[in-house]
Amino acid sequence: MPAAPQKINIFFDGSGGMAGYVSPKVTGDNGANIIGDLITGTRNFVQGSLYPEGDGQVAFRSFGEKISAPINTPENYAREAAYRCPQGGCDNQETRTDTLMRYINAERKKAGDAGRGELNVIVTDLMLDNKDAVDSFEASVGGQLRIAIIEDNLAVGILGIQTDFAGNIYQAGDRFDAQVRRPLIIMMIGQPKHVRAYYDYLTSSEIPPFSKAQADQGRLDFALFGQEPGTMDLSAPTVRGTGSGFRQTRITDDKRLLSLFGDLPQYEYGGSENSDAAENGLAIRLKADASVAEYEVIGNDPQYSSSVWRLNADAANNASCARDALWNGVSGLPEKGWMTQGQNVGYLLSADMLEKSAMRGSGIYLVQAVAGQTGLMVPHKAAAWMDEWSMSSDQIARNLQKGAPSIGTPGLARVRAILERELDTQGRKSVPRSATHFLLKVQ
Repeated sequence: MPAAPQKINIFFDGSGGMAGYVSPKVTGDNGANIIGDLITGTRNFVQGSLYPEGDGQVAFRSFGEKISAPINTPENYAREAAYRCPQGGCDNQETRTDTLMRYINAERKKAGDAGRGELNVIVTDLMLDNKDAVDSFEASVGGQLRIAIIEDNLAVGILGIQTDFAGNIYQAGDRFDAQVRRPLIIMMIGQPKHVRAYYDYLTSSEIPPFSKAQADQGRLDFALFGQEPGTMDLSAPTVRGTGSGFRQTRITDDKRLLSLFGDLPQYEYGGSENSDAAENGLAIRLKADASVAEYEVIGNDPQYSSSVWRLNADAANNASCARDALWNGVSGLPEKGWMTQGQNVGYLLSADMLEKSAMRGSGIYLVQAVAGQTGLMVPHKAAAWMDEWSMSSDQIARNLQKGAPSIGTPGLARVRAILERELDTQGRKSVPRSATHFLLKVQ
């Protein structure tokens, strides 16, 4: 799958409480604001280097009780007027994240494989104004997040930005005219590599609300939840000891086989030449936390596994034979050869280990070794900020009544709890982070 999403869908929370993020009191004379900067940043992203033709797609909608049609002028949502409900009522005066999540999941399934290549971005204040709203959020949004992250193996990224706000805040049945610092929440749902690419672009840009280099300390934080890695590190074994009997070589001159082998490293074992061969061999080095970003919510328990296949010589000589008939699975590498130290995982395929493995007979073998992590640290330090930025409805109301300089948002801790609970209780499987694949010819 390409490194960039096929399409980005951005959904603006259309509730009246969002207007304060784009108030002239916040934007000042230049009129720049966080919503407008997100629109600009996203358009720049889909025209960047990850899209060879510079023609990535982005679509904008608003959400509330209903989901709007595509918005041709999303810049309107960088102005207060877009969040005012005209006389006669409108559909987007409530933050109905549950309605939106059902829509996103349904559209993804309807689109099939193409839908899995899309990145959905939700821009919201994540406000829940009473206990009923909190309970409803846990049940409805939790179920939809479960489908995305557990059933569809997608990642959920939560970006929080502490920003200035000047406008109405609707809380616990009251309306407060407030000028405070409060979080704007951007939820990203898609393939892990797509979420990472979008986040990395925003935070490495020169747009102040998103750039870590320009943002105030503690103003921006991010957590990424998921069951799959965004990237995988590949490594090749190294021969240890000239007398070990192992050497790197081209193991065949058969053009058909060479085309099937591709660029896999190729080795040969022709027998050990010295008595210390057990200390030497083919050394495999993997890192269980390879490519893990500081913002990823993961476990810390290294895991490893291996698989070995033997080339079917008869099938290899039959040009019409199907590719999947070329290899016969045999048992993996002997367990005794594995070594772990912290997050580093190693394996020494010595002459002694080879004799104890399914590769002791002559032939050509395909070997795969994988390392990764399993389990989930709860609570996880990468998501600790989500609790710090949260506030109960009563606490928010008290802060607003006494003119406190900042408030939190009640939905953030709920999202964290939902995602961590699902990843933890589902018996989170091992997430591969690094691997090696090589061919070994045994004489």
